[in-house]
Amino acid sequence: MSTEEMNPEQSRNAAENTAEMKALETYGAALGRSIGRPWVTYGIIGVCVLIFVWMCVLDPNSFMNPDSELLVRFGADYSPITIEAGQWWRLITSGFVHIGILHILCNLYTLYGFGNLTERIFGHSLFFLIYFGSLLTGSLLSLAMYSEPVISGGASGAIFGVFGALAAYLLRMRSEIPGPVFKTLLEELKSFAVGALMLVFIAWVNNWAHLGGALGGFVFGFVAAVPVCSPQRSRKIWQKALILLFLIPVIAVPAWFGVRNAKRSPFPEFVHRYEILESEMIARSKEFFNREKGEKITGEAYLKFLEEQHLPDIQAMGKIFNELPLERLYPIEKKEFEKLRFFAEKRLEAVQFEILGIRENSEEYQRKAKESYRAIEEMLKGNGDESQSPEEG
Repeated sequence: MSTEEMNPEQSRNAAENTAEMKALETYGAALGRSIGRPWVTYGIIGVCVLIFVWMCVLDPNSFMNPDSELLVRFGADYSPITIEAGQWWRLITSGFVHIGILHILCNLYTLYGFGNLTERIFGHSLFFLIYFGSLLTGSLLSLAMYSEPVISGGASGAIFGVFGALAAYLLRMRSEIPGPVFKTLLEELKSFAVGALMLVFIAWVNNWAHLGGALGGFVFGFVAAVPVCSPQRSRKIWQKALILLFLIPVIAVPAWFGVRNAKRSPFPEFVHRYEILESEMIARSKEFFNREKGEKITGEAYLKFLEEQHLPDIQAMGKIFNELPLERLYPIEKKEFEKLRFFAEKRLEAVQFEILGIRENSEEYQRKAKESYRAIEEMLKGNGDESQSPEEG
């Protein structure tokens, strides 16, 4: 049927189809020549695979279930180290460490498919910044929201950022995307969103990292979106890259210090205060015994020392235990705190019994004092037998 034989509606539809096919060809050609190969995506995949193979060489169990200590050694995020030791680089290195073969296969398969497309849309430099910016925001939100320390690793937070950036591009550049392409990408995003919602119900999945990555990716993608078919695309990409180089630190640096200050445990400072009081108490005790050196210490002098110096010192040390907010301690620190509190309580109990034993010349109180001291000795002996390992999340 020729164009002349078509009715007006058919002619209009044919013209629209022709225009759509032309737009599709133009868009596809621009996308194809935008970057050549997606080297950033390939590079990230290569580094992840290299680290995983290295872990498996060191410990074959890493193929399915890596050891927690090995994960931390290779850069996984673990808040007692990331925050307390100030090892902020774990916010990035954790994105290259994977917890078993299934974890890395799922992540890299997704990254290969959608990283390829998103890198072509944004270009090498913008995709690089979006990916690592999203990795940062995902790691930071994970640190902020988990009340208990967990070992966290994997590229999924950054991959969610890739999808967030793709969604932002679809929203901002709707007018330049051909209808069939827009529809296909929208369906892909919907499928990904459904899968993301299903992950929410899996206990060991770090959904906070996913959410933080997606939000970061959306913001960075919205700011960085550049028309694929623009004749000034290269210049615009570099302009956007400079904006992201400014924007990412503006978001990440204050967030890091805010999270670190909010999540930092008060336990090290508590131990420091306790050690100072302990050293002062020991110094006064030495001063008393050195002063009495060469002479037999009378019961009256020793009792006076216990009541006027030693007991007040121990009571002052006991008060700081009530000032410590236990809810901000890590599980390992809580165990150490309980041991230290037991030690302090038993020592206070022993000194009180010792004072009563001397004052009332009571063998019963002296026996109780010895029992309290013996309990302290047993606790101190048991300390060397315990080993600690981080909890895995």
